[in-house]
Amino acid sequence: MVPAFTWSLSALLRFHARVGVRLTLRYFALFVPIGVIWIGISDEPTNAIRAIGLPLFSGNPPSAGYWWAVALLCVAINSWAVPRITHSITGWHQHLPVHHEINRRGILLSLTVVQLPVVITLLVIASFVTGSVSFAWPEIILRIAVILLGSPILLLPVKNRKWVHPASFVFLLAGCSGPWFRSLFSLSGLILLDCFSGALVSPRRDRKKLESRISWLELVLSFRAVGWSSFSAVLISCLPLAAVFLFLANNTLPQRIAVAAVQASGIVALGFLYHGLARRLTLLRPAWPWFRSLPASSARRIFTDFVFLSLHSSVVLILAALLRVQSLAPILVLAPLLALVAAGSMRNNEKSAGAETVFIAFSAAALTALLPWTTLLFLAAIPFAYVRARRTDARQKVSRWLEFQHMTAGDTISWSR
Repeated sequence: MVPAFTWSLSALLRFHARVGVRLTLRYFALFVPIGVIWIGISDEPTNAIRAIGLPLFSGNPPSAGYWWAVALLCVAINSWAVPRITHSITGWHQHLPVHHEINRRGILLSLTVVQLPVVITLLVIASFVTGSVSFAWPEIILRIAVILLGSPILLLPVKNRKWVHPASFVFLLAGCSGPWFRSLFSLSGLILLDCFSGALVSPRRDRKKLESRISWLELVLSFRAVGWSSFSAVLISCLPLAAVFLFLANNTLPQRIAVAAVQASGIVALGFLYHGLARRLTLLRPAWPWFRSLPASSARRIFTDFVFLSLHSSVVLILAALLRVQSLAPILVLAPLLALVAAGSMRNNEKSAGAETVFIAFSAAALTALLPWTTLLFLAAIPFAYVRARRTDARQKVSRWLEFQHMTAGDTISWSR
């Protein structure tokens, strides 16, 4: 009696073979007419086929260029077939009581069946040139085997694809050229790659790439929401630096006091800048329940706002560097701290978003100007500001009701009769 496991395994392999046959029928309807048209428009169809068959099968070893073209054709067919075969590998396939190698080799069987029309075409071409050349059968059989096995391994989404795909590409190139022992070596290498390629993984984009795309989308939404009004926030933030420029131009001061003045004005300018941008983001880009349902973490959203705020601070940093380059170090330390505080404050209180940024900026400007060593304390506070902003975003209730952001007189519902 045949064990039940053997029957189940044969049923799984039959399923994968039928999947390959169905995909073959889908593209074979396009593959055959192209060949028929090409033969029909030739003056001598037999000579046209022989013109391809002679470089493929003659010589010792046969021509490598034509076999590379056949391999490229198989890779193109598999690139079309692999997404359709591996679409549901994270579904019911994972619940089958079989090892992941059996699932992977079943899909390899499907892809091998998909390539059968290419093999049949090669045999048809060989039949036309049988009487013209002496076949180098070892090289031909080994090259067909290398193509049938190498092109699917090159495209399968496996766990160890970072090194399996490049190695399979090298074996595929080497197996389609040279003498028979090179093809045999390439075929052996492809078999070993199949043994160590690991389980199949989902071909869909992983979470990190999706979060990256969501972050770019949120960054674009932030720029579109703020628009040209960000220039007014930048201009207002430059007022402290302009005042210090006039102060230094009309007074002769020691170097240390001049550096401290530029340093304090740069920190205050960052506070004004982040406060203005945080207010605009809070009003023009409120929390969106649908957008927060996307697979992006609170840390990613805080980092996106941090990048948005930091991109606008380049003007302040350039102006401070033009006034006194020595003042840049404390300003660069306070910039990420103030940006993280602003990113958290816009999620904490909509009506006073960014206000604590200005308070911290004034306090830090005074302390770093009088006591330069306090810059190290603000540097150590950056991780705490990040954790606080992330927790504030995680605790944010985006579905709560908020009152209208305008006066009651402008609401027609509140008008009395």
